[in-house]
Amino acid sequence: MKILSIVSILFILISCRVKENAITDVDAKKTNEKQLVKIVAKIGEKEEVFETLNIQKVTMVDSKMLVDLTYLGNCDTIRFKAIGLEYASNEINPIRRILLVQPKMKETCIAEKNVTFEIDLTQILINKTIGARNVFILDGWPDRFEYIVK
Repeated sequence: MKILSIVSILFILISCRVKENAITDVDAKKTNEKQLVKIVAKIGEKEEVFETLNIQKVTMVDSKMLVDLTYLGNCDTIRFKAIGLEYASNEINPIRRILLVQPKMKETCIAEKNVTFEIDLTQILINKTIGARNVFILDGWPDRFEYIVK
């Protein structure tokens, strides 16, 4: 009975130690520096979103969508892409849905990022005729945005 108790205690201690080592393999950092990242949106297929993005504000300035957000990501490089999803061509007022996607990477360092993405929407416009109204929805944000081609 004593041997069983000792073995059980050793097993618990070893498993706690392994868990502690697993946690320290990823270095977590927090930064309040806001970075500006420019992205050109491209037409594409829906991709799996790996990170949860905390979007604070979205605004339109001409054909660019400015997205202020925080997320957990790699300590060094910010790798995102903006994907404009296809729309139903039979819609009277078509709306282009936009996804912000970060490719999944094996991280050795994770940091909280505070970023403003400047997403150029010119390549995903539904109608490029001067005076045409284009409507966009950013996945994860409730409001619609409009751009009139100049």
